[in-house]
Amino acid sequence: MMKKMRRLYCLITALCAPAAMAGQLGDNAAQWFSDTVNAEDTVAVSFTKQRIHFKGCNQKAYQLAFSKQFTPVFALEASMHYDKGELSFGALSQKVTSQGYEVISWWTVDELRLGVSHKVRTSLKMSSPMTEQLSLPTSQSVGFHLALPGMKEAHSMSVSLTRENWQASTTNNQTWQEIEDNQINLQYAIAF
Repeated sequence: MMKKMRRLYCLITALCAPAAMAGQLGDNAAQWFSDTVNAEDTVAVSFTKQRIHFKGCNQKAYQLAFSKQFTPVFALEASMHYDKGELSFGALSQKVTSQGYEVISWWTVDELRLGVSHKVRTSLKMSSPMTEQLSLPTSQSVGFHLALPGMKEAHSMSVSLTRENWQASTTNNQTWQEIEDNQINLQYAIAF
């Protein structure tokens, strides 16, 4: 399975990464690939690109996601992302890049979905006029997720507990060696 996913990732990277820079051509390549892979309904694939651009701000985000329903009660989702942002406001200017991947396993029990995730951010770099460049070490996070229906049919609610961990190597010249961030996220969504 992992060997097929690796081949699939290489193919997508070869086809979509250069094309994504070309606007409409990238959309067409992503749609063709999604249609081709989903033809047998074995793995759902999506390629998402987002862009925000206005004076002094330029942000781009790319995400490649896979999902597979193995049984009526078990599904697996995986995604890879690359994000890049730049703010140009004199002394407040900064550049940020981030890339990583995430795997979530979902179990469905009646109307509840329970998930366990593992996310790795392999690169997070920031630079500004005040500092040269700050590169954070690889971060890993583990999360537990609960998704349940809301008060109406078009509503949904989710609760997530995550713990993110950064561990610096001695070569990074960090003043800290290890740090953790614990989060509780509560979301109530209404679909229109």
